[in-house]
Amino acid sequence: MSEESTSSAKISDVLGWAGALAVAYFVLPPGLAKFTDASAWVARFEGWSLPGPMSYLIGAVEVVAVLLLFVPQFAAVGAGALFVVMLGAAGTLMLNGVTFPTLPLGVAALCAAIAVVRRGRFGAGDRKSTRLNSSHQIISYAVFCLK
Repeated sequence: MSEESTSSAKISDVLGWAGALAVAYFVLPPGLAKFTDASAWVARFEGWSLPGPMSYLIGAVEVVAVLLLFVPQFAAVGAGALFVVMLGAAGTLMLNGVTFPTLPLGVAALCAAIAVVRRGRFGAGDRKSTRLNSSHQIISYAVFCLK
């Protein structure tokens, strides 16, 4: 690995961890509150014309997705799940009179950045070449002849 790519990998790691901490700061407390202060969240969801028990599902997704942000191999999955949940939260708030729901949109943007940073760093993995070597060509020809 070159010095430049090592440096960019370190920057990518720092940005990924910093983003994960920021998202956890904003998402984990309300995610946990959907269980600890359940009646208030059920009432909010019902006030938004959503099924009250849906708050438990959303809370579980938020908590699990935040935890996934801290497992580098699954951080992009967690960020993607939170991106979808935050867009849903923003849409729900907008339909219920909030002109510009800054927090959910900001968290969604941060989750998109985390997904890109983490996927590029950990998602690529080692991939074998897809080019055919001479033995693959012979096998491919043999399979073609059998058809």
